[in-house]
Amino acid sequence: VFLRATLKPHTTESELDVHDVEVLPTVLVAHDHTGFDPRDLQDLVARRPDGIVLATFAGGRTSPGAREGVRAAVAAGIPVALASRVPGGRIVGDPAAPLGAVLAADLSPWKARILLMLGLTRTRDTDGLRRIFARY
Repeated sequence: VFLRATLKPHTTESELDVHDVEVLPTVLVAHDHTGFDPRDLQDLVARRPDGIVLATFAGGRTSPGAREGVRAAVAAGIPVALASRVPGGRIVGDPAAPLGAVLAADLSPWKARILLMLGLTRTRDTDGLRRIFARY
């Protein structure tokens, strides 16, 4: 019994079918904080993950060090998703810094990690990943 219809596609209507995928892409999670050192993200980039999720401050706000690290990761060709670590907080991005990242809307960093893993089975293109994050 459903109390209301969902606006998100049902699993049976999803393009993110992974029945034929043996290993999901590697996506790492980093947590932003005051005094964040961009070398922390550079260390993750050096591990060559398929993607990175940055757990941000409320509303997708990021520290200067995290912004620098995200720019470096995106420049290295690693998709980055920004997700608020604030429970129930919707992420709209950091208006001071368009970073070339994917915004995870209202997904927690851990849910964003799963969606990025699934999305990366279909595309590494930032616009394609943005479309997937907007749809799911």
